Amino acid sequence: MSKQDILIDFCGLLAQLADNLAVLDPNTILAQNIKLVHKFIIDEPIKIISGFKLYVLKYKDMIYSKDENFFLNNSYKNEVKNNKGDMSEDFIMGQILNVKTIWKKLDNDTKDSIFTYAIYLCQLTEKYFE
Repeated sequence: MSKQDILIDFCGLLAQLADNLAVLDPNTILAQNIKLVHKFIIDEPIKIISGFKLYVLKYKDMIYSKDENFFLNNSYKNEVKNNKGDMSEDFIMGQILNVKTIWKKLDNDTKDSIFTYAIYLCQLTEKYFE
């Protein structure tokens, strides 16, 4: 699998995850800006996967073990520097990861699905940066 193929798969999967999260809570910043999120994923795929590597991959053990604390107890404020609300990789990654407001309302199948996305995104990121 080429780096380009990995990047395409990563961005497609991240866009699907963003769409699914936006549907779960249409009042989130993510849901209200889903078109801009998609545009940024398409326009800046290398920034997005690099941001995932920087901000998320360090938590891969929590993700692989499906530790709900990854979503519930992390604020990502230290990881995500951008508080201005513009569409940067920092802001987008923070919004996609910030599901704590709805996490407790989700059924186990939905939680498992979100973890499955996160696991695949971690695996693709590792492959891309090998």
